[in-house]
Amino acid sequence: MAKKPEIVNEPTISPYSSKKTENAQNTSKVIKNEVLSTQLHGLFGLDHYPNYLLRWNIADINKLENYFHQTLALISKQKQQLMSIYEITNEFKEGILHKFDYVRNFEKVFHPKFLENVDIDIKGDGKLYCNWNFNAISELLVEEIEHVYSFPLLCKEFCEQIVYHGKQFVTFIQNLSEKKEKEGEEKEKEKKQNTELLLSLKRCVLDWMSLHWLNDLLLNEIVNGIATKIYQSELYYNCKCVSTDPSVKSQIRKLNWRHGYLIGYRSKEELLKQQQITTSSDNLLFLRSELIPHTDDSEITLNICLTKNFEGGKLILHGLRNNSASTEDIYEIICQQGYAIIHPGRLLHQVTPVTKGERIMLIVWCRDTVNLRNQVCPCCWINRRSDTNCIAGDQWN
Repeated sequence: MAKKPEIVNEPTISPYSSKKTENAQNTSKVIKNEVLSTQLHGLFGLDHYPNYLLRWNIADINKLENYFHQTLALISKQKQQLMSIYEITNEFKEGILHKFDYVRNFEKVFHPKFLENVDIDIKGDGKLYCNWNFNAISELLVEEIEHVYSFPLLCKEFCEQIVYHGKQFVTFIQNLSEKKEKEGEEKEKEKKQNTELLLSLKRCVLDWMSLHWLNDLLLNEIVNGIATKIYQSELYYNCKCVSTDPSVKSQIRKLNWRHGYLIGYRSKEELLKQQQITTSSDNLLFLRSELIPHTDDSEITLNICLTKNFEGGKLILHGLRNNSASTEDIYEIICQQGYAIIHPGRLLHQVTPVTKGERIMLIVWCRDTVNLRNQVCPCCWINRRSDTNCIAGDQWN
């Protein structure tokens, strides 16, 4: 017979505690859904119907107004934070690539195999252009699975320079934080707080590191060069202004927005040691050992491996979101230094644990905010619905 467990002097745990936690989580989700839904209904009504709110009652209008006040406050707060971040990071001038002239030194940027297949043109405006043609794409790009391609892009030396530049940046931020703390001057308190905010965000964004030129180069000459040739379905899926006029089609194919950043992976053991040193600048670059299945907030993502001496850290690919994406159907890619992987942002993907070394990636999210995201509602965009019934479409406008 099983021995009766001792309960004397033991804390009593309610059998309903787990149920209460679950109920609290469900309640939180309901409130969050209500806030978003109420704001969307309010925006749609105000946009489409004269005197829309006159048919509401005062209590509901107060609730809508309160939700928008909260959202506006959040927008203002994050806008101010971003302005403060740029004020701080504009002081970063020591980066190895800060004054790098990539136009005159493009041979020191691109992988030799890339230069063999893609013609580089320096025009009268002093800008660099990559001439992508179907021969270059067929020779350079390897289709790993449907919608996903890998290709050599950056040379070894330039990859190492980007990594070094990134580490210079995080050291600069750490030193700046410590310097302001020691000075203790009243006028520096706000800047110190903003520096600590930057450290807490744990992001190495290219624009913050004076690498906006690299962001623009990768968007305009790499991602757009490829996307306009082989990702038409991702750029046209619900575009109601598609025309047979080549000039119109070329305009609506372009991606116009980019967000590039560095992200570092180490083993769990190394991360634990790193986190115990609160002043370690590595805390801004090395954030994780693995990454769970996810999709990106982008139309197209460019993923470039910058290091080579690491073990684990395989890129696992699944299907496209809302297109039979499954965590069971997988394809593995072993990332190679200097090689890029380009894929739709809605591709479900993950990273296996890094067990040794440093895995540092340069990620660029690219969006079309001109023709895609201003023609369909967020729901249609996320679910890739291509019907004509979207509330942002012609039928409702």
